[in-house]
Amino acid sequence: MIKNLETAHLRKWKMVGVFLLLQFVFFGCRSTPPEPQVDAPGPTLQPSSMKKSDLAGTWEYRDENGVYCLTLNQEGHGVYEWQGGRLLTTKLDNGGWQGKWYQTKNDREGEFNLLLSSSGKQAEGRWWYTRIADNHSPAQSGRRFSLFQMPCSPQVEHKLPSTPPVEDQRPS
Repeated sequence: MIKNLETAHLRKWKMVGVFLLLQFVFFGCRSTPPEPQVDAPGPTLQPSSMKKSDLAGTWEYRDENGVYCLTLNQEGHGVYEWQGGRLLTTKLDNGGWQGKWYQTKNDREGEFNLLLSSSGKQAEGRWWYTRIADNHSPAQSGRRFSLFQMPCSPQVEHKLPSTPPVEDQRPS
C-alpha cells in the first residue's frame, strides 16, 4: 500500500516536471521589454489643460509591430518615416487627442483617437483606415498603439526629419 502511494506520488511529480519542461520548450524565457520611463523636465501638464503646442517634441510610437520615432511641431503635426507618413492633430480636449494620418508611399490614410495619461507625456489608443488607394470604405481594421513623449530610444531604427511647415503637410 505504501509503495503504491509512493509510486502515485512519484508519477504526479514526474507529470509536473514534464509540464514545466514543456512550458519552457514552448514559451522559453520570454520577457516583455520594460516600458520607457518618461521623466521629462519641466512642468507636469494635466491633460485637461493641454494645448496642441504641449504636444511639440519627440514621441516614441509603439505597437505590436515595432517602435518608431515621431516629431511633432507646435500645431501637433508631424512626420514619421514609415511609408512617408504625416500626422495631423485635429482635436485636443480634456485628455482626448484626435487626428488624421497620411502615408504617401502606400497611398493610405486614416484617423486616430488617443487618451493622454495624467502626466500628459503618454497616450494610448488606436488608429484605423479611412482610405486605401481608391477604396474610401476599407474593411481592414487598424490597431492599438502607444505614444511616449521622450527622446527616442537608441534601439529605434527610424529617426525622423524635422516637421515641415503646416501648409506642406496637407494632402494634394
